[in-house]
Amino acid sequence: MMYHHKKLLGFAIAGLLLFSIGCGTARSTKNVYTINITKSEVLSETQQYESEKKEMGAKDLLEAIDPKATTKARNGKEMVTKLDGVIATMSKSWQIYINTIRPEFIHLNDVRVKPTDVVSWQYEPNE
Repeated sequence: MMYHHKKLLGFAIAGLLLFSIGCGTARSTKNVYTINITKSEVLSETQQYESEKKEMGAKDLLEAIDPKATTKARNGKEMVTKLDGVIATMSKSWQIYINTIRPEFIHLNDVRVKPTDVVSWQYEPNE
C-alpha cells in the first residue's frame, strides 16, 4: 500500500514539474498583418506577415515584408524611398494608408498598426 502512494506522489510531482516548465501547455498566438502594395492601377499585390505582436510600428512592418525597403528624412518627415524594387521619384512617391486614411506622422514607427487594420502602400503622384 505504501508503494502505491509513493508512486502516485512521484507522478504528481512529475506532472507539476512538466506543467511549471510549460511542456505542451504554452501556445503562442500569431497575429496576421495584411499589407497591400499598389505600384500602379494594374500592378498590385497583397502580402501577409505573422507576428506575436498585437501592434507594430509601420516601419517595423515595412521592413518585415521588404527587408530591402529604404527610408529617408525629407522635409522633416520620414519617407519611403524604395519599396518592392520601386524607387520614389520627384513626381511619384510611396504613401501609406491605414484603413483608407493617410496618417500624419514624422517617423513611420509613429504610425501604429494592428492586425485588424488594412495597410496599403500606394505609389502615386506627389501633391
